[in-house]
Amino acid sequence: MKLTDLTIAFMGDSLTEGIGASSPEKSYPSVFQEITDIKKALNYGLSGTRIARQTKTFMHYSQWDRDFISRVDEISESADCVVICGCANDYMHGDAELGKFDDRGEYTFYGAMHILINALKERFPNKPLIFMTPSNILADKSPERAHINKGYHFDEYLSAVKEVCAYYDVPVFDLHSVWGLDPENEEDRKLYYSDDSHLNDKGYRRMAEMLAEFMIKE
Repeated sequence: MKLTDLTIAFMGDSLTEGIGASSPEKSYPSVFQEITDIKKALNYGLSGTRIARQTKTFMHYSQWDRDFISRVDEISESADCVVICGCANDYMHGDAELGKFDDRGEYTFYGAMHILINALKERFPNKPLIFMTPSNILADKSPERAHINKGYHFDEYLSAVKEVCAYYDVPVFDLHSVWGLDPENEEDRKLYYSDDSHLNDKGYRRMAEMLAEFMIKE
């Protein structure tokens, strides 16, 4: 894909919003615009949000209940490409079950993935969609750190993302598998992380650079 004169919409949660960065200009979508020749990066990251719909509000954070599905129509029609990054919050504090591939309802993760991809394809026909898995988080290896432990492992959410995207021929940049950094490692954490789950300026720059390299090859 030629990253020239494109308007790219970045949809996601806190990693897309840039929580932990020193300023919005250091979020990965902003850095992506800085290091490529795209025309505009539109940031639709909203901290705490999930892909699947919830059966009840969690800890009274109403913003967290603005799931990805409900926000598809908010994306500007000017977008030439949409990059989606999510699933960590579904694992960390979502009450929706993982479900199974045949699900098509919004209250399981599998079902919500189907709804999300179909909604994006309908809103942006013939425009590329890219799904990016999140960078490594501490709760990845320590499930007890998840706020709601539903008995699933993070790998199962990552597998669901890849399975559904493959069904719709949506490319997946599996950042999680190539990130190469561990928040449990003191040096990695100091250099690239702001906390257990979020990155700092250097981490978000690394994220943008790795995504750009992937998209250029697409």
